[in-house]
Formats: sequence, structure tokens, C-alpha cells
Amino acid sequence: ALLRDGNIEAKTGAAGAIANLSSLAMNQVKAAREGSIPPLIDLLRLSTPEARTYAATALGNIAITLRIR
Repeated sequence: ALLRDGNIEAKTGAAGAIANLSSLAMNQVKAAREGSIPPLIDLLRLSTPEARTYAATALGNIAITLRIR
């Protein structure tokens, strides 16, 4: 919810948490299934450098597992 509906600070924090959690393979699929990809892409377009970094890291982590499967 924070990733979609929060203010920029909340979205940045949520993206950072997803980036950290998605470093584990078991969380990468969960993040994708829970719908985090579209809001992370939005952060790449419309956000601060810090939020963009977290979003890119999370998307990269998720992509690794999705590409393997």
C-alpha cells in the first residue's frame, strides 16, 4: 500500500524494503506476485534519485528470478 499510495518518503522506504527483501530468491517471486512491479516502474519515472535506486535494485532482483523460471 505504501508503495502505491504513500508520499514520496513512504514510497522510498517501501522501495528500499523491497530491494532488501528481494535479495533473497524466495521473496523475489512474492514481490512480483503481490503487484510491486508497476509501482516500482512508476518510481523510476517520477521520483527522487534515492527512490529510483531502490526501485531499480528491486526490479533487478525480481528480474533475476523471473528470468530463471
